[in-house]
Amino acid sequence: MKKYMHFLGHAVMALSLVACGGGGGGSSNPSATPSSQGGVNGNAPTVAVAPALLNPSSVEGVQAEGRFVATITTPSGTDYWVGAEENGQLVASGDAQFTSETTFEVVLQFTGDLPAGTYESEILLHICRDQNCASEFEGSPYKVPVRYAIKPNIHVPSTAALKRSGREAAPSQVLHVDIPAEAGQVTAQLVEASSYGVINATLSGADLNISTVQAKAGTYTAKILLQSDSDSRYRRTVDVSYVVSAPAGGEVALSADQSSLDFNVKQGGNASARVKVKRPTWTDVWTPPALINAPAVFSLKDLGNDEFEVSVNAVGAINGTYQTVLRFDAGAAGGRLEIPVSATVNGVFSVGEGKPFPTLWVTDTSTDQVLLTSAKVGTYDGVAATWTAVSEVPWLIVTRASGTTGVDTLEVRVDKAYLSQLPSWQDGAIDVRVNRPGTLPVKWPVHLLNDVSVVRGVSSGSLVGPKGRIFISGRFTMFANFAQMLAAGQLKVTGASVDAMSRVTDPRLLTIDERLVLDVSGATPGQAITVSLTTALVQTQVQIPVVAVATVPSAYLTLPFGSYRPAVYSPALKALYWAGQGQVYRWAYGSGNWQLSQSTLDGVIDVAMRSDDVRLYAVAGRDVIGYDPVSLAPLGRGMMWDYLPSQPGALFDAQVPVSGKALVFLADGRAFGSLLGDRQDRGTAWISGASSVVWDWDLADAPHVAEPGYRLRPVAGATTGSAMVRSASGRMLMAVDPDGMQWSYSADVRDGWTQLGWLPQGVQVAAVSDNGSVWLRTDGVLQSGATMWTGNLSSKLPSTHTSGGFTLTGDGRFALI
Repeated sequence: MKKYMHFLGHAVMALSLVACGGGGGGSSNPSATPSSQGGVNGNAPTVAVAPALLNPSSVEGVQAEGRFVATITTPSGTDYWVGAEENGQLVASGDAQFTSETTFEVVLQFTGDLPAGTYESEILLHICRDQNCASEFEGSPYKVPVRYAIKPNIHVPSTAALKRSGREAAPSQVLHVDIPAEAGQVTAQLVEASSYGVINATLSGADLNISTVQAKAGTYTAKILLQSDSDSRYRRTVDVSYVVSAPAGGEVALSADQSSLDFNVKQGGNASARVKVKRPTWTDVWTPPALINAPAVFSLKDLGNDEFEVSVNAVGAINGTYQTVLRFDAGAAGGRLEIPVSATVNGVFSVGEGKPFPTLWVTDTSTDQVLLTSAKVGTYDGVAATWTAVSEVPWLIVTRASGTTGVDTLEVRVDKAYLSQLPSWQDGAIDVRVNRPGTLPVKWPVHLLNDVSVVRGVSSGSLVGPKGRIFISGRFTMFANFAQMLAAGQLKVTGASVDAMSRVTDPRLLTIDERLVLDVSGATPGQAITVSLTTALVQTQVQIPVVAVATVPSAYLTLPFGSYRPAVYSPALKALYWAGQGQVYRWAYGSGNWQLSQSTLDGVIDVAMRSDDVRLYAVAGRDVIGYDPVSLAPLGRGMMWDYLPSQPGALFDAQVPVSGKALVFLADGRAFGSLLGDRQDRGTAWISGASSVVWDWDLADAPHVAEPGYRLRPVAGATTGSAMVRSASGRMLMAVDPDGMQWSYSADVRDGWTQLGWLPQGVQVAAVSDNGSVWLRTDGVLQSGATMWTGNLSSKLPSTHTSGGFTLTGDGRFALI
């Protein structure tokens, strides 16, 4: 039987195979599709075939494609039909079409079912006079020779079978693999599996290593694919079967005779319990049992025959509940079993008979009796023992420190000398021990609610002249009525008269951070003002030096213009402080002369004196540096940190205009800095050290933004920072953002920032009065309120003069040029 490829006309796109003779299902002659070419007069057509030889190649099991183009030229006027056939059984399928009036393209798929080797055949191209090809043109059929090369593929057995029973070792098998050089690098991978992880395969050189694990009884199957990394035609698969039989008596899973262990032990005692375990019958993988993250009270012992003992030793153990897990591990195939273990250690004795721990509430009117507390000491079994007690904190005094359980009472007293130093809430404890082996002390907590009013510090380093305003810090409880205390003599001010008194706090804060504000007069320079506060249990006092208005001889320094920020002056120390050019400067008057000293600080931006004149601070980059204000010796350094999620760490802004301050302390003790946030936003904000409530704090100790809310603002295109100006006494602060927005903060009110309005571009605030009612701009304009201008000092100068700067007196009555 011959196989004919279907004859193709230029209008037919599909190709099929038909059989002739006794094959059935087809015509004995090849059929053809008529061409639209003109007829011929019996002359032979001209046929050109490219390529002249078809030489497809492939590998075993993979078909190959071959194609040729026949150009047919016939005299015009005669129709013809064209078709093709192959006699060597190499072609599996094909397709053909006319690509032009004279061009006939044939695309063939050569079989992949032959073994490796080289096969030759030919394609017969028939050019016929009729549709049934009963008559062919002279020279037809035309022959196209074929040479088909099939290369060897990967050779490996197509199946592998493995089996085992019970705890027998997991079987493995090695299959030899023939890999043709043309295949290059070949890898093996699992492409199908009834249970992944049971059967695995790796290819090492010419060996396919098939391995298994110890698994439960059952039949497991997998398909392994071997394939070239560079040529996907090179591939073979191996079907693997793995049969596991159950042992005699059937399979047993991992189990134990205990689901949990719970111990109840007295301090100094011990207890134990046993656990019997059954291992899985299909695997011999076994990790030695262990107690996981076990406290020291637990231990584990192997008794043999898969029996284990868990023990609890409560000698020296603190009262409480201890927990761990007893783990049995039979590997991935056998599974893991975990048994929770818990031990409660009970004390031998108690303090206070289980009653709530005492909280001592001390107020301004409390007596010594409030400072006392006591507790009974007893054993649970009623057997008497001696006890001793010591205090963990200095403010708790044990007045009865030893005795016999059930007989003597533990007695404790708060040392009232500490009440002025302790915060509002304080925790303490007494350690009590009994004379029994293996027992630990019991900690008996004592809580102190300290509502005693005290004065701790004064923000002003000194009072200049006979009168002024001073800010007192301390703990001022909600029950304290200072007007009544002043009238009753509990609050005393000596060395001056009190003209007015008030309490101010920042309502934005959750914690109390109050100041007692006193307006005083009649003070005498050289005689300190003493403010004392006496309650039923505590007396505290602070002193404020009074100094005369400075009468020092004039002097001057020649400094580069525009390189130094405004100086700060300490009346008590008779010294000016400023920063610039990488230096911190002190210019002080003493022994009849002005003397200049300095300390190097790279990148210094500004300096400010703490309000009590005890510490000088400088800022550079993200750091705050503390100095001794006399010797300029460094006393500490801290880096700004993220105190709240809404207050990301910030840099001190080095681009603040040189006419303004970048660091300021106000009369109420708060410090303010000009900052550059991590979102490139700028502004001024309250900054604090580790504690913003206790008076004796250090700005260089963990400095952070303490401002409630977020005062920094993004200003598009800003290249300068926010400049600050402090009033003469430090009661008022004004700040100007890069876009000209004005802000004010009053120490008298302590109620956050007030927005005042815009300044013309390039204009800053030069000075502000203590009450904030009047401020002076760097362009000479006097301003009162956001939009009211009261005059321009520049107009007061002769035309031959140019102003070098402007300032105001603290009361706002006088302006200076």
